[in-house]
Amino acid sequence: MKAQTRGRPRADQPKLSRDQILDAALALLAEAGLAALTMRSLARRLGVDPMAVYHYFADKDELLTAAAERSFASLRPRMPADGDWQARLRGLARAYLRTVLRSRELLLYVTGAGRVSAPFDEHFFSAIAPLGLSDRDQRTCRDALVDLLHGISLAGEGHDPDPQLDVLFLGMRALASEKAKAKEHRR
Repeated sequence: MKAQTRGRPRADQPKLSRDQILDAALALLAEAGLAALTMRSLARRLGVDPMAVYHYFADKDELLTAAAERSFASLRPRMPADGDWQARLRGLARAYLRTVLRSRELLLYVTGAGRVSAPFDEHFFSAIAPLGLSDRDQRTCRDALVDLLHGISLAGEGHDPDPQLDVLFLGMRALASEKAKAKEHRR
């Protein structure tokens, strides 16, 4: 989603772009944290008037949303195309962890806002399709996986996610099995 710019930047301002602002915002997040990222601190870092930043982003929330979208757009899981659903989800989980570990501060924003990236959803729902779950159950499984991954990422790097993933996948299999039995029983 491309945001519209507002107004016209002053002629005496250095050339600025959305990408430059996002680069600076992500760097500031990594260095100083979410609380330190303000439109003024970002403008100071860029050497521009704060209104120049507002020309591209209406507010901090819009800026953080764009930063999160940019970070998750690069989500490229190593998911075997012909692998089983568990192998595919394991690849997706590892890619998601790599992404959120690059910017924990952005993770805190994403978690607080209850957002999940569209690329993640696309890969997740494709991988879990063989289980034959309803849309509601698929979303529940997705939310459980995302919550697990956020917890792992907040615990720190070097944490092996496999034991927790194995338990979660066991639960997903059990849910699919119970739903299939209930469906068969209704026939």
